[in-house]
Amino acid sequence: MLIIDGFCFACGEKNLSGLKLKIEPREERVGSHSRKIAVSEFIFSKEFQGYGGVVHGGILSTVLDELMIYALFYENMPTVTAKMEVVFRKKAFVEEVLKGKAWILKVRDKMAEAEAEIMDSKNEIIASGKGLFAKVDDILKQS
Repeated sequence: MLIIDGFCFACGEKNLSGLKLKIEPREERVGSHSRKIAVSEFIFSKEFQGYGGVVHGGILSTVLDELMIYALFYENMPTVTAKMEVVFRKKAFVEEVLKGKAWILKVRDKMAEAEAEIMDSKNEIIASGKGLFAKVDDILKQS
């Protein structure tokens, strides 16, 4: 059983050192059909940089992971990450408005695949990720 207690590094509101990502479900048109996605908008301060002024790649990887987890969660599939691959395309700068989105690629019996992207203010892709996620039986949400 997984316990949601508000201290998640990525999205927990109680975690004073965390990212406090606000992730929401949306519908997105793709060609002639629509799909459910998880979306977020965020700005990172200098505390989350690697090189001067550049957001640390591990932080971007965390965001991609969390977005994919939420895309699955919004489809009633609580999961944990089994494997993830990230591709970095350009620098993300601190104090810049960034946007992320994730969607489900494939669902199998006990596993699911998802994909995510982080874009800059010009809608250019900064980083993308694909992941394999293991479904979990139950979660408990604590107040």
